[in-house]
Amino acid sequence: MPMITLQFGQCGNQVGHSFFSLLSRDIKLGYSNEVSLYCQESVDNWFQKISDGNKYLARAILVDTEQKVINDIKKKQSGLHWEYNSNNVISSKGGGTGNNWAFGYGKKGPELKETVLECVRKNIEDCDMLHGFVNILSCAGGTGSGVGSYIIEELYSEYPSKLFISSVVLPYSAGEVITQNYNTVLTLAKLYDVTDMFIVFSNDQLHKMSNSLLKKDSVILQDLNDLIAMKLGSIFQPISDTPLYNFNDIISQLAAHIEYKFVTIKSAPHYPEENKHFEPGISWNLLSDHMKQTLKESEGIDWETKSIKSKLSSRHSQTQYVKCIGNVLITRGEEMQDSGAALASTFNDISMYPQWVPEDAKFQHFHQNRKYLEMNKFISLATNNSSIYHAINGISENAWKVYTHKAHVTSGRGKRLPKHKIDSYATVQPLLNRSLTFSEWPESEKLALLEGLKRHGPYDLDSLCEAVPGKSRDNIKMALAMWWKTARTAMLTSSRGRKNVEGVKKANLPKVILPVEKAPIDQWLMKLENSQAAGSSCQSKLLARTLLYISKYESHPRPEDCNGVDFKALYEFMYAMMRGFPGKNLNAETSAYLLKSIKDIEKFMNERGKVQEMSFLEKTQRITEQDKVLRTYGGKRVKLESAVEPNLDEKKFKELLEIPGFNPLKVKAELLKK
Repeated sequence: MPMITLQFGQCGNQVGHSFFSLLSRDIKLGYSNEVSLYCQESVDNWFQKISDGNKYLARAILVDTEQKVINDIKKKQSGLHWEYNSNNVISSKGGGTGNNWAFGYGKKGPELKETVLECVRKNIEDCDMLHGFVNILSCAGGTGSGVGSYIIEELYSEYPSKLFISSVVLPYSAGEVITQNYNTVLTLAKLYDVTDMFIVFSNDQLHKMSNSLLKKDSVILQDLNDLIAMKLGSIFQPISDTPLYNFNDIISQLAAHIEYKFVTIKSAPHYPEENKHFEPGISWNLLSDHMKQTLKESEGIDWETKSIKSKLSSRHSQTQYVKCIGNVLITRGEEMQDSGAALASTFNDISMYPQWVPEDAKFQHFHQNRKYLEMNKFISLATNNSSIYHAINGISENAWKVYTHKAHVTSGRGKRLPKHKIDSYATVQPLLNRSLTFSEWPESEKLALLEGLKRHGPYDLDSLCEAVPGKSRDNIKMALAMWWKTARTAMLTSSRGRKNVEGVKKANLPKVILPVEKAPIDQWLMKLENSQAAGSSCQSKLLARTLLYISKYESHPRPEDCNGVDFKALYEFMYAMMRGFPGKNLNAETSAYLLKSIKDIEKFMNERGKVQEMSFLEKTQRITEQDKVLRTYGGKRVKLESAVEPNLDEKKFKELLEIPGFNPLKVKAELLKK
């Protein structure tokens, strides 16, 4: 059944042109006499034949606020056997959106609304039965993100029973435009409720593939567009051997759960164009193993950007995989003999899916005997898994940091972002937290993690995984990072982020504590926030790191030689406390030694008259208090005087030099005395 493609902005129109060009090459549109169900179905889905001549019209609507990109695309149409319908090209002459989502959504979108809806209506009339819409847009600029969000919302209100698939391109993490993080968060939040499935592409990942696999020394946007088109075509082109395969099958398998809609596409092999005919043959089993390898939990490694190797490590019994909601594997090319059953067993690994995913919804495999783009074998894995968290969470965090400083919330054209930004952040962040583990952590698992942290500390991930069965290393790391970020955000909000908000004085604002649950680790976070002194979040980082290095690299006496005192554990505990982590439990002897040392240091400092603030012991005890703490200004910090008095006599000075470690460089006494 036909699909109508809507291309928004520069990225959407350029990717759309690459997509339709690839489809026409795949089915040899206009220069082949091949008559097959495959070709006929592809033409019906994406093209409309012109009665007078051997030309085809793409079922696409081009939307842009500038004419430059569309004019460039028109120039590329000469010599092709397909073209865009000139009546489906919609652009304004009043200038672009200035990379501003609010201007595109609030100004340009409403201006173009009636023209676009009328154009869509006419295209639907040319279809026997419309299946749905495929939207192609970038999240970085203002037209694709702002205008695209507005038009898609209006289309959904007009045709709520049709499928909506949004192919979105995430910007480079290094930055394309200064407002790209705002634009991305706002776009995803607006489209989430009106889109059945997102197909997400990352410019960073596509760039790496162009460098490492296609051997491009100088990567241009056209290279990224071609990769996106190849991935989309491998999923959207027909499976003639499977008549029931359609877009509903894809969505029902990958995005059946309303809260998990982000899908990525892994594909292989990718060779430089000039080397395709000289590459050695690869078996289906090796290609499928490579696809499964792309689902491994590997910190900082993207296996899709790596070359396919004859021996893979993905079958190791201890290999951890990201959690998946659903996977669809599509193979195109040479006939598969006995590989189908092996593929099913490979991707039905119980460790790859949450327990609540039904068996028949985990994995589906489709095969097409016809070559794809003249390649003997090509494999694609459309997967809905938790790895998308990393890319989107980085964008979300950067957007929030910029917004807390009130940067770029108002454009020169008078369009403000704050209300949309707050609502959108509240929409996107819970989605990220859910995609982190695909399930809310119950109280029992939070308690188990807290106990594991007390026994093993925050860095022994293997032991923490054993303490919380069913959670992988990546789940544990992300949970710790999320809770740590919550604590730091609460401290920063309470200590230095509350001044002069829209003219309201800080004194009139109530103390803000982020909502937390009643799990033990949440209670600890609240106590940590309440006990943190204003402005002191970064003051102890260097000292904390010093304690960590001492605990790891210094030689420590055995506890049995020190009346049971474990000095290594003691330094680790002090580091954890200074960094805000739950410390490991200390034995009774070490705990008593630490408390005695704190009292002795406090007594010594008080006697010397060097400390004029609240005692350190009293500060430590306040961490366990349940009541709210009223922060007060502690006065100007007093610089501690030198511990060595300038008028020491010769005898006392020599005694100091005899202390181990006092003069590690063996500097002469007369120089030190000076």
